[in-house]
Amino acid sequence: MPANRGELPLDRVRDVLAERVDAHSLRRVAREVGMSPSGLQKFLDGATPYSSTRRKLERWYVREAATYGGEPGVESLLAALHVLGQGLPRAERDRALADIVDRLEAAYRAAGRTPPDWLAELRGGRARPSRDPAAAAPPPIPGHRTPYKEEP
Repeated sequence: MPANRGELPLDRVRDVLAERVDAHSLRRVAREVGMSPSGLQKFLDGATPYSSTRRKLERWYVREAATYGGEPGVESLLAALHVLGQGLPRAERDRALADIVDRLEAAYRAAGRTPPDWLAELRGGRARPSRDPAAAAPPPIPGHRTPYKEEP
């Protein structure tokens, strides 16, 4: 089942959990996630989790992604944004998360830095490498305004 916009694909979570279980144990990983071993096994076997379990899985994934160094992956960032906005109704959540992405881009530009490629990917655009901090911004998320405009 495809993920809704802004939600982490369950297949990705399932793959990371399976690797973790292989490296440790089902019981240990289930405890880390905050679910029963049998529930985790059902998820690993392909079951679709209830929304409360999905939130636990997403939180675990975000925590795990934070423990690895380097450039964050878009899937990890989408999961983190989804966790941040999960208490909001969908329309308000989409607007708030788009505003967060807008603000991050504006902060990079205000600091004289090129926004990272993952910001464009979060918007659903194609990442384009650029050394010029004044390069054109990625396309906006449909239906959302961009509150921060650059001076020419």
